[in-house]
Amino acid sequence: LFSCNVAEVLVLLGAGIAGLPTPLLPLQILWLNLVTDTFPALALALEPAEPGVMERPPRSPDEAIVSRSFVQSILFYATLITVVTLVAFLWAERAGDPERAVTIAFMTLALAQLFHLGNARSRGPVLRPSRAFANKWALSSIPLVIALQLLAVYFEPLARVLRTVPLSAEDWAVVAGLALLPAVVGQLIEVFQARSRPA
Repeated sequence: LFSCNVAEVLVLLGAGIAGLPTPLLPLQILWLNLVTDTFPALALALEPAEPGVMERPPRSPDEAIVSRSFVQSILFYATLITVVTLVAFLWAERAGDPERAVTIAFMTLALAQLFHLGNARSRGPVLRPSRAFANKWALSSIPLVIALQLLAVYFEPLARVLRTVPLSAEDWAVVAGLALLPAVVGQLIEVFQARSRPA
């Protein structure tokens, strides 16, 4: 939630500083907060305990609740999500169709936040089948959010309210590719850190 909400702020801030048109509309941000934040966050509450969690030493009572490494992680992922969203927006914006550009930014941000769920689920990689399928609620939230996002674009009454437009196959390829990048980078980092930890 922290990284996703910070990313929403940074997308608007970055576009404003760069003198770009607004990449997201207020109702779209509200939609993102209701859809892409709520269902994955609720699913995370049901995440099974990680193996060996009871073997870890207790946290120091003097340690801050929000540690420096936690804040760095939030900012890192928020920046990644922001960058892919703004890249998608800039790519679409050069065609001169503002509604399409906003729709592409909206969808890229939504899907990047959704795919970030894999990074948020565990301190380690979630690529192994035993870990990936450990939380059926997290897995269920993915098609649910994708379906709701498709409704936001293709269900005419909702699309009219959110001011979205249908996207082409090329648009979807760009959206999906960029939205997956933060999740892929996150999992590669987790794999590297897991291998470098002492056994």
